[in-house]
Amino acid sequence: MKTYTYKRFKYHDKFYKFKEPLKVQINNFLCYDLKTMGGELSIPSIQDGYTKKEEITNPEKEIKWYLTYIFDNYLTKKDEELDDADRAFRDKFLNLIDFSKK
Repeated sequence: MKTYTYKRFKYHDKFYKFKEPLKVQINNFLCYDLKTMGGELSIPSIQDGYTKKEEITNPEKEIKWYLTYIFDNYLTKKDEELDDADRAFRDKFLNLIDFSKK
């Protein structure tokens, strides 16, 4: 397992800074058939992530894709466009971002 930390993330042309460095864990593992490699991306601070049926060979690209996915599908949506579970997830992720102006 390898952990990557991000102090900020660029979404479109704007940088978003995290209150604490965001830790993203990548874990490649041998599947039950003992032949196939699988991959898992997780963000422990919000207990989120996903598992793939193939190995994650380019972690930086995979992490960027996933964070962009979160911004596209949760953070930029209005309350009316999300159900209760999605709003709760959005709120957990928004709590990681530092919106203060310094």
